[in-house]
Amino acid sequence: MAEGGWRSAVRQWSLKLFKNCVERLFCRACLVMTAVALAACTSSDPVQQQSRTVASAAQTAALVTDAWMAGAAPARYTAATLQSLAETVTEADRQLRSDASPEPGRRSEVSAAMTRLSTAMKDAEAAVKTGSRPQADKARQDLNGAMADLTVAAARYDQPKS
Repeated sequence: MAEGGWRSAVRQWSLKLFKNCVERLFCRACLVMTAVALAACTSSDPVQQQSRTVASAAQTAALVTDAWMAGAAPARYTAATLQSLAETVTEADRQLRSDASPEPGRRSEVSAAMTRLSTAMKDAEAAVKTGSRPQADKARQDLNGAMADLTVAAARYDQPKS
């Protein structure tokens, strides 16, 4: 095979691999968003509903950020997805804060974790828009920490009051 033919074959293979990665990423994102919708419908407790919605959004944000950092997702798609997810989290937090729950202290811990997640998603979006992988990596670490905070806060909320 001539050198030009070899390069063409590698380029075609690379494009096919990229397309497959993006398609898998899109399918996973759709699956996660479906899970978000189902989770939101399964509980009557607003804190549980919003926590599940936000946790699913956070997992999606981590997935698309990882895909962009690996070069498997286009920047424009990734930034738009992160922006949409941050808006979802901000809206969930707004709804949670407006709820007249009898446990405002426990609810505020969940809300603080949601605010931190939204900020991390916005930071990841900014990193993608500027093409800064180190900034995206930092935002991804912040996402991980905020997801852990949300898990702990939601678990504390679900514990019976002593």
